[in-house]
Amino acid sequence: MRATSVILLAALLSAACSAPRPAGSGSSLSEGEVRLLQAHYDGAERELRARDVSRLSPEQREIRERLLDEFRAYRERGEFGVNLDFPEARVPYFVDAGGRPCAVANLMLATGERALVEEIAATRNHAWVAELASDPELGGWLERCGFTVEEAARIQGPGGGGGPPMPPPPPPPPAGPVAEGPRAAARPASPASIDGPRVAPNRPSTPVGAPATPGGSAPRGGPLTPGEGEDWWTWWEANRGEFLRPNPFREGDSPRTGDEIEGPLPESVLEEHRRGLIPLLVGCLDDAEPGVRSSAAVALGKIAGREAVPYLRQALGDCNRTVRDAAILGLGASGAGEAVPTLAGIAQGEGGERDSRGSRDAGRFLAFLALGAGRRSGLDPRTDGVVAAFLRSLEGADEPAEEGALLYHTLAPSRDLLPFAVSLATDRRRPPSLRCRAIESLRSADDPETLATLLRLLNGPNPDLRRSAALALGSFRHSLALQPLQTAFELEREPLTRAFLLLAIGRQGGPVAKEFLVHTLRTGPSPLRHWCALALGIAAREDGDREARLAIRAAARSEKNRDVLPAYFVASGIARDPEAADALRDALSTASDPRIRATAAISLAMTGNPGAREALLARLEKDPCPWTRAAIGQALGLVSDLRDVGTILRLAGELRDATHRATAAYALGFHGTMAAVEGLAGIVRSKETAPQVRSAAVAALGISLGRPAGRTPVTEGTNYTVLSSRARDLARFAL
Repeated sequence: MRATSVILLAALLSAACSAPRPAGSGSSLSEGEVRLLQAHYDGAERELRARDVSRLSPEQREIRERLLDEFRAYRERGEFGVNLDFPEARVPYFVDAGGRPCAVANLMLATGERALVEEIAATRNHAWVAELASDPELGGWLERCGFTVEEAARIQGPGGGGGPPMPPPPPPPPAGPVAEGPRAAARPASPASIDGPRVAPNRPSTPVGAPATPGGSAPRGGPLTPGEGEDWWTWWEANRGEFLRPNPFREGDSPRTGDEIEGPLPESVLEEHRRGLIPLLVGCLDDAEPGVRSSAAVALGKIAGREAVPYLRQALGDCNRTVRDAAILGLGASGAGEAVPTLAGIAQGEGGERDSRGSRDAGRFLAFLALGAGRRSGLDPRTDGVVAAFLRSLEGADEPAEEGALLYHTLAPSRDLLPFAVSLATDRRRPPSLRCRAIESLRSADDPETLATLLRLLNGPNPDLRRSAALALGSFRHSLALQPLQTAFELEREPLTRAFLLLAIGRQGGPVAKEFLVHTLRTGPSPLRHWCALALGIAAREDGDREARLAIRAAARSEKNRDVLPAYFVASGIARDPEAADALRDALSTASDPRIRATAAISLAMTGNPGAREALLARLEKDPCPWTRAAIGQALGLVSDLRDVGTILRLAGELRDATHRATAAYALGFHGTMAAVEGLAGIVRSKETAPQVRSAAVAALGISLGRPAGRTPVTEGTNYTVLSSRARDLARFAL
């Protein structure tokens, strides 16, 4: 029986390969388009041939091998389906208008499944495999042939000839001499903060991991100009808070990286310390400096909970706009049911502060966001329904309220809000910045319908939406989310979108993703190697995959572009690779660029290597750059050795610039020791200390002892090239 089946399959394959093509079926794709699709199919074939098939029966293995040979022949023929209907999108064609089958349909035809191919082509011709996965006939065919539905999704490619347009070429350089030389943009303009404001590294920034003070340079709103901030530095500034976390309070003083919890202090002890800080923070609400009052409003909500509500309601009448905004966020951070009526009233436009045009938009946006933060802090889940009901009652567009509700859904995913997010994500009439936030909020879903929506957006004409869809799919928990990301990377032509696709593949994680990234790191385009390393670091973060760590280190050694070398350091830090410490210590000691030394210091602390502290202290005494010394202070905060509290406090008092001193003060919030908390309280009480440093110390208390500890990930994981001014302004708050 087995031999008969194999002979029949061979005959069918031979007939499929030799059958005449329909008239006019010659490919109309350009040579470049054919090569692009062939590269995709080549990668898919390589992966499928490398899979372990020991679980399959001998007959399944035989059929699978013959079909993979047919898949190779299909690739080599280059007669792929042509997209004539969607000129600016990548869309699958099960069978195109000329009768050309897609790769999956071709394999089905090779096994005699013409009726099933015709049925799918007639009813779901433009469906991705993820949308066909529930079809029992397709599932049965895959099982007989020894393939999984995930492998079919990897094989599938869109019709050629369509797809997003090529990005415009960069503008020519200005005529005349360049004052700073080609490497000027790579030099730091502000310290590499533990959790600083989310701005491009070549822009000035006042706060360093703490709320901005009056008179400082706030992040600009609107999309970035072409080429501006489209590099890994901007991604790192926007997302470092995910990887640099406050150390948990615990008994004992051994070094730690911020993720392990061994012998944590009892909650009752932490609560006692929180209560002891309440009078200090309440007093800060009356401070003469608005920056201190603003930090205190958020920190008080995080630390005092419901006890903070009356004080924060009073702060809503502060004379400074930033303080009023912080009070709204503090009410949400409190997680107190008593705060809901006030926040709901502001969200609906009742009371609150008007701007210069008489609008309450900013307050409404912040109120919805605050309610989302409150849900993360224990607010009643029924709040979801209240927010959803309000959105349904809106008459017409209300962008501030909608954006706030989308961030609510991002922080506190809700089935009640999912239809609203999908509706905005797919509404072509709405602004791209709003649609991007809607798309990113879908990352928490896991249903096939939302997956299909994201796949269409991932392959659509708008690069901003493609980037957001990639980021959302990176966190989308569905077995068929990874393969379309791999295919999109192989077919995408816009550089930053390709970088985001790599990060999304890394976030999906698992053996298949890591194998793809290792291969891409070794053989892919050199301008994306450092992005690929960062993606591998994310993929290896949880399981400490040794091959991924080795690949990052090897790529760093062979990297010729010195300006992206720190990206490999960060990748090793994200991967928590203690064996990367030697290279990081060498860079910390010998690099002439202070940016490289600063990044090496932070990354060395992230690896958790036992010798990190000694290397950091040795360099601290020698380094002439205050910017780098502040970064070493941050790294010591992450290392969290009790002996270093005094050293970090000294930096907070002695560094030349107030911004650098604020960096050191904020680093104490990551230390996870009561000695650090006492040091921060001392800074706050000192009226002789610069306001920016006191503001940073107050914020550090909030991220250290707040509930939950650390920062709320409001704009992490976003397409930072398209953020509204409202979202960018959130960088002022250590929420």
